[in-house]
Amino acid sequence: ERPGTKGAEIYPDDIPEETKKRRNNELLEIQNQISEEDNQRFLGQQVEVLVEGPSKWANKSTHDDQAMTQLTGRTMCDRIVVFEGNRRLTGQTLPIAIYEVSAFTLLGTVVTGHQTPALTPLSLD
Repeated sequence: ERPGTKGAEIYPDDIPEETKKRRNNELLEIQNQISEEDNQRFLGQQVEVLVEGPSKWANKSTHDDQAMTQLTGRTMCDRIVVFEGNRRLTGQTLPIAIYEVSAFTLLGTVVTGHQTPALTPLSLD
């Protein structure tokens, strides 16, 4: 019941609390399944991620002086991504390869490119 709404004024709240909790839990379970299925399309893909900083887990279990830690960021479509990286990456947009998904989180690794110095031929003209 939401006080001040027409429904609260017109209809009695005759649903037992236990029924409300059961229905809510059923809906949450369905939503979790849908979310996980939706996230499956990211598995094996590379996504661009804006790095927000250390994850909640990293903030609880590591010290500020550690360079490498578990970071979190968001894709351009607002999915949460967790990966290992250096704290100085915060604020940057990085390519992340997704290797595992859950209903709420994508897990990935930073994609790094390797460049070698190019050889420039000298002209003897």
